[in-house]
Amino acid sequence: MKEKEELLDQHHTKLEKRHQMLLLDLIDEMKRTKEKYAVKRAKSNFQERMEIDRTIYYEVLLLGDEKGFMIKMNNILNRFPDKLKEAYPAVTYKEIIWCCLFLLRIPTNDMCIILEYKQTSLYKFKQRLMKKLGFNTAKEFEEMLYELMNT
Repeated sequence: MKEKEELLDQHHTKLEKRHQMLLLDLIDEMKRTKEKYAVKRAKSNFQERMEIDRTIYYEVLLLGDEKGFMIKMNNILNRFPDKLKEAYPAVTYKEIIWCCLFLLRIPTNDMCIILEYKQTSLYKFKQRLMKKLGFNTAKEFEEMLYELMNT
């Protein structure tokens, strides 16, 4: 029994390390992609910069390719999108995107650019999603997201 627990702990530690490496790879990919657009972004006005930022996220996270995005996020976030879809079948692709962006700690301003929302609309989107999934508080909802990712 003790050996099984030790093996399970080792496996869990190995998965955590893999998850961290994949996350670091994603951060590195984001930096490289931002560098690729740096000159063009520097010469742009505010609206053009927002569009370039959106393009960077779409390119790195494969947001325009639902299947590609789901595969990438399943790899990076410990099968989170699949687990979320299993637990809450009514969840939409856009809601899964929001949850993944939240777990990746993408800044709210960038989430607004990616999802094409104003900050107040993004807040309302989160509130509607919380209610849809049966949560009364943001804390409970966010804890569920982290727990689902870590199990």
